[in-house]
Amino acid sequence: MEIILTVPAFLILLLYLVFESARKKRHPLLTLAAIAFFVVVTAFLASLHGEVRAHYYGQRESAQERAFFFGIFIDELKKTGNLQKAAKYMQTPEVRERTLVRIRQIVDPFRPQEILFSAAGVLVLLLAAALLWIKGLGGKVYFPYLLSLFVLIGGILFCIGRHYRLYGFRTDAILKNHLRCQQEILMKEVAEMKTDLSIPEIVAIARKEGDCGHGYGPLLEMELRKRSAGKE
Repeated sequence: MEIILTVPAFLILLLYLVFESARKKRHPLLTLAAIAFFVVVTAFLASLHGEVRAHYYGQRESAQERAFFFGIFIDELKKTGNLQKAAKYMQTPEVRERTLVRIRQIVDPFRPQEILFSAAGVLVLLLAAALLWIKGLGGKVYFPYLLSLFVLIGGILFCIGRHYRLYGFRTDAILKNHLRCQQEILMKEVAEMKTDLSIPEIVAIARKEGDCGHGYGPLLEMELRKRSAGKE
């Protein structure tokens, strides 16, 4: 709770520095430095939030990758009727390339949002900087408020763009790591397993993992071992 309250208070303080610099009619370069400091700090916090959010709240994107990967696995199980063959196929470069294409489809929508918000933010911030050199404007009573408003709007837009950039970048890395673990750890383990479960039963377990699992899907291997032990 303290952090939640401290960060906005700190950002308000930084914006106040911009306001005071304009109110006291300091040299434009000093006010510009205050604006740059505000933007740098807020952009850093937005980037940090994007990374943290990707780690802890990126379940929707992870679920899409996982559903696609296990969808291929289910199709191969039905096609071959053999768990070991299906698991070995899932380790192939072909599956990797197909899943990487799906990962790009999941992550690419963040790119236009990053560009749109970042460009809009930069434009507004440039306008704010230009206000500092308009003769006569600095002496107006409303100028500090106008400048602060431009900086606030530009900073928010730019930071949203930074958030989408880092969220997309980190999500892409996380999903690629999930794919690596699915191929090199999970399916390698599954390919070495021997079970008396029927293909429809394995398909049901894989479908459940694809729909409800977390991370790269290690529960599939655990569930197969548990269900096999129960049948012995």
